Amino acid sequence: MLSFEEIAEIWDAHAGGLLLILRTHGEFAEDAVQEAFLALARQEQLPESPLAWLVTVARNYVLQQQRSNQRRDVRQRAKELNGPWFAENGSQRMLEAQEAVEALQQLSGDDAEILMMHVWGEMTFEQIAAIVGSSRATVHRRYAAALAELRAKLGGATSALAILVPLLEYSL
Repeated sequence: MLSFEEIAEIWDAHAGGLLLILRTHGEFAEDAVQEAFLALARQEQLPESPLAWLVTVARNYVLQQQRSNQRRDVRQRAKELNGPWFAENGSQRMLEAQEAVEALQQLSGDDAEILMMHVWGEMTFEQIAAIVGSSRATVHRRYAAALAELRAKLGGATSALAILVPLLEYSL
C-alpha cells in the first residue's frame, strides 16, 4: 500500500490539475477526484504516470455517473408516462407484485442474476462478464434470452406489469 506521505505528495502535485481536466466533463468532477485518490490509496505501488492513471480512473467514474443518471432519468420518465408500477387498489397491487416476483424467480438463476445486475444494479455487460466469468457477448446473449423469457411470462400481465418490459428493453 502507498504511504500517506506518497498520496499527500501526489495530491499536492496533481489534485488541482485533475479537477480542472474533469470539469470539462461537467458535474461529478469533485467526487471523481476523491474517488480517484481513494483508488490510488488502494494500489500496492505507485503507477508509472500517476496523473495519467488518476485521469483515467476519475474520467471513468464521471462517465459511469453520467450513464447512471441517464438510465435513472429514462426509468423516471417511463414511470411518469405509464403511471404507478402496481395498481392503486391494495389487493390488486399485491397480486401484481407477486406475479412480477414469480416471473423473475422462474428465470434460470444465472440469467436472473445477470438481468438484475444490469437493470437494477446498473452494471455494464463488461462488469457482469468479469463477475460471472464469461465474455461480454455471452452475458449480453444471456441477458437478451432472460428478457425474452420474462416478456413471454408477463405477456398476459396487467398494464402495470407491462411497464417492466419496455424498461428492460431500454437497458439493452
